[in-house]
Amino acid sequence: MLGECALCRNPSELRDSHFLPAALYKAVAQAQAPYDDAPVMMSIPNGTAIQKNYQARKHALCPECEQRFSANGETQVIAACHRKDGEFKLRDRLQVLKPCVTRNGRAIYYGHNLPPDLAPRAYGYFALSIIWRASAIAWDGDTGVTPGCLGKYEEPFRNFLLGDSGFPDNTAVNVHVYFDADPLTFMAFPTHRKVEVLGRLFREHTLIIPGMTFKIWVGLGVSELETLSGSQPGYATFFDTKFIGSELHKRVLADTKALVPKGKLARGQS
Repeated sequence: MLGECALCRNPSELRDSHFLPAALYKAVAQAQAPYDDAPVMMSIPNGTAIQKNYQARKHALCPECEQRFSANGETQVIAACHRKDGEFKLRDRLQVLKPCVTRNGRAIYYGHNLPPDLAPRAYGYFALSIIWRASAIAWDGDTGVTPGCLGKYEEPFRNFLLGDSGFPDNTAVNVHVYFDADPLTFMAFPTHRKVEVLGRLFREHTLIIPGMTFKIWVGLGVSELETLSGSQPGYATFFDTKFIGSELHKRVLADTKALVPKGKLARGQS
């Protein structure tokens, strides 16, 4: 399909682009044996769970920008996320490193202090690329995301992703890495809400992929808070987090229990 690339805005033959990378769907599906030929899709609004290969996609990006997303973030992050049989490269590497600081018993690692082979910059790029996609592209299907959710920050995000400018001001990325021996392997389309921190309102975007939850904070004063915390702009901050027993874990279990299985899942229970 010929059209204008949503990122570089050049006319091109557009690829059938994914909202969330296809490799993430594969990672989730492979961890859900015996239903390992497709992931189980849970629709909270519809109250259903069904195994299917639906992947939010649209002809939106040119080949060069697809490759840009892959090379600068997706390849490194997805290779390090949680996999079947308990493989989790990012967690295993962080566990043997000395934390930059420990707060309330939780280890915290600043991206700028991590070894280069961990590709710490890739996590910020990856997170911003997903949130930009949520805001800039009207995806087909039931994703629950809000086009335009970045507001005035959408253009600075685009310029950063293109390499035309540095990491956007008033933006920070936190990565909560699940240090559990075997956390649930699942992912979710990003969500966003307003949060108040130290009397200031920010927009918090949340993205969940296998083994990690990304919190992307956007708003006036975010960069200042990051500097005070000890992090350097442009790098994600990584937190030792427990998933099992957390509020998110409890919510996932409750939502799962309330869903009505459809298709193969329903037949498997009969």
